[in-house]
Amino acid sequence: MQRDDLREKTAQGLARCDGAAVQLGHCPEDCPYFAESERADKCVQKLHADALSVIKGYMAHAMSVEEAARNAYSYYHTPDSVKPVFVQFRDETYADEGLTPPWRGGVNQRALLKEPDRYGKDFVFWTDRPSEEQMKGVEWDAAN
Repeated sequence: MQRDDLREKTAQGLARCDGAAVQLGHCPEDCPYFAESERADKCVQKLHADALSVIKGYMAHAMSVEEAARNAYSYYHTPDSVKPVFVQFRDETYADEGLTPPWRGGVNQRALLKEPDRYGKDFVFWTDRPSEEQMKGVEWDAAN
């Protein structure tokens, strides 16, 4: 299921699945989870799992090199529309004037990705500004 479809289904489920229906032990017929299971406990379990997945999708996470490249090159002909990312450098001496500050748009993302073998060794892209704790948790490639 596509991310937008899951988000819409989860929003509809949360809007239709109220506490009273669950306590009565049934899933409302207009709930998008009804077709999957008429048992309220199963409906709520699936709704809960999907809601958690949607929420986690909005949390900052370090991108894979493939995800970073998709982000940087998805709007190649319109560089202003590339989603900004947070760039975490392994060693701040690597960050030079042309590639910092850490919030960058498409052009500098593409410049960094010209050497994809350095991704995960010298820098990583985040989907949003990470916490200090998240940045400390990055497992850098030991080959560097």
